[in-house]
Amino acid sequence: MNSILTNLQFILMLVFGIVLIGGILAAIYTLTIKRKHKSTSVDQKIPSPSRKVTGNTSTNAPIQRRKQNSKPVDRHKPPPSRRIPDDTSVEKLLTYTRDWDGYRREEAVRRLESLDAPGILSALIERLNDWVPEVRNVAKAVFLRLLKPGNCAELVNALPEIYRLAERGRDNHQPVICAVENHLTKSVCKTDLIAGLGSPDINVARACYDLLLDRQILLPQELLSIGLESSDWHIRRSSLECLTQLTESEIRPALSVALQDKFPPIRRIAMRLLLERSPPAAEVSPFLFDRNTSVREIAVRHLLEREFPVAEAYTKLLQAPTARQQIIALWGVTKIHHEKAVEIATTKLDSQFTSVRREALECLAKLDEDMVQPHVVAAFFDDSLGMMRTAMVLAKRLSIRPRATELETILKQSNSPETLQTCIQLTAIMDKWEALAFFLRQIGDDTQGFQSSAVNKEQMLRKAVSAWSERYNNLSLFAPYPKQRKALEAAIGRMPEQAKAFWHKWFEQLLASI
Repeated sequence: MNSILTNLQFILMLVFGIVLIGGILAAIYTLTIKRKHKSTSVDQKIPSPSRKVTGNTSTNAPIQRRKQNSKPVDRHKPPPSRRIPDDTSVEKLLTYTRDWDGYRREEAVRRLESLDAPGILSALIERLNDWVPEVRNVAKAVFLRLLKPGNCAELVNALPEIYRLAERGRDNHQPVICAVENHLTKSVCKTDLIAGLGSPDINVARACYDLLLDRQILLPQELLSIGLESSDWHIRRSSLECLTQLTESEIRPALSVALQDKFPPIRRIAMRLLLERSPPAAEVSPFLFDRNTSVREIAVRHLLEREFPVAEAYTKLLQAPTARQQIIALWGVTKIHHEKAVEIATTKLDSQFTSVRREALECLAKLDEDMVQPHVVAAFFDDSLGMMRTAMVLAKRLSIRPRATELETILKQSNSPETLQTCIQLTAIMDKWEALAFFLRQIGDDTQGFQSSAVNKEQMLRKAVSAWSERYNNLSLFAPYPKQRKALEAAIGRMPEQAKAFWHKWFEQLLASI
């Protein structure tokens, strides 16, 4: 109990001492601040010790001379835009509309209102999105006042630029766009608007047709006829919107034209419109062999629902003389999952047509990913470059890694430098230690059947091993498993004595560096 009281007494004394010292320090700090403040205020009241300079002294002479030579500042100068000469030509004014100075651009826009020359409307449209608000406002006022019957043709040619204003964010250009559309849809501009459909500028033709279609200036039959005869896919596709306003007797002829269109989306739209009218199967079956996949899919789905023999139609086409027909047939049997689809696709891997072989390989990958691996590996060594590219894409997509034994089998069948080079390229997607084992086995393999010199083969393999070392020369190079190490040592053991000593030392150094 006494020890507790002693400790408590000590703590209280310690706290009292800290408070006392803090109070003393606070008082010293306060006195210092007050003294500094007082000295500062006194200094401010003391006048400057510099002597007074009279006007007659020589020190004041330069100041007097500067006052005599200085000119008064004219604060009523006209703005820089007034500097445009009065006799400036139209071409020069059009150049001034792009001047760096906003005053000049504004003045040039004002003067263009009273002139009549090609290019004025385009210059005003550009200034409608000027970065200076005053220039934008003046350009807008002048442009709207120039919406006259005599400017219809120029407005038609400028329609794409006007519609692009909707994408600009400096101002709300929708009132200007609506004013132009209202002006062009008047009877005085109707002829020029229709004439714009034949413009060599495809963007002008599209803008004119879209405006005619949106405002229904022409009858639906006229718009549809003009649209389907156009060479532009956008106009032809837009014209199909008129079909909903026609009678059944008028729709059928238009659909027959649209179903033969060369642009797949147009055929697809026409196909759906046709199926809405419940056509007979004989009218839909030709589209099983359409050039476009999406159109064929629509036809297959429709005919299968009506129990049409789609499989029979595609199997008959397998023996067609052209590659395109065989490709469509392969696609069809794969799409409907024909019971013999795998067998058919495997047979077509030996086709004389490269495109058919590629389609067969892709169909096999869709049907059975497990059994397609050897065919993908074999396709790497196809004579066609396109077949090799398809195999590479499938290998990446299906995560196929060729085994060293598969590459060795193919290399023995075609023991050429080209085949060996392809095998070396394929090792990039193999397991790293299996790829190294493949290189080492080829170095120790017999070169009698190789279609080049042994030195050439050894150089290719040494270069491949060097590239392998550079690729995996980092901390991610884990040591091989015991089974992999045994395979690597066995591959080195098959080499000739001179090569064996070199590669054994190289392998030991590799393991020591891991």
